[in-house]
Amino acid sequence: MHENAAATRNRTAEMIRWLASHPRIEQMLCHDEYAIKDDECLELVDALEKQGYYEMIYIFLMKNQFQRAVGNAIDKLVAEMWANEWEKAGNQQMCREIKERIKNEIMQHPANPEKG
Repeated sequence: MHENAAATRNRTAEMIRWLASHPRIEQMLCHDEYAIKDDECLELVDALEKQGYYEMIYIFLMKNQFQRAVGNAIDKLVAEMWANEWEKAGNQQMCREIKERIKNEIMQHPANPEKG
């Protein structure tokens, strides 16, 4: 466990140093006021992939999910993943899974919580 914690610290320091040495990429990834352009999306994903910073690709996608190119790409990717999973699981299993997740969300976030 100790080795794993040390590796995480080292990876974190590595990412911080890399971002500091690539200020434009840091702006694209970290700054809300930076309006990323469509062509920069590919550039950013390529740069992060080359470094093995896959976690940051997820952060980038979530941060920019309402940007046209990113949002459309995510929508299509999710639809394809759904189709693949639906094919593997079958109709009944997928319906059970969907209903279970909806129930869990309702329980965790009730629309009209009782006042106590």
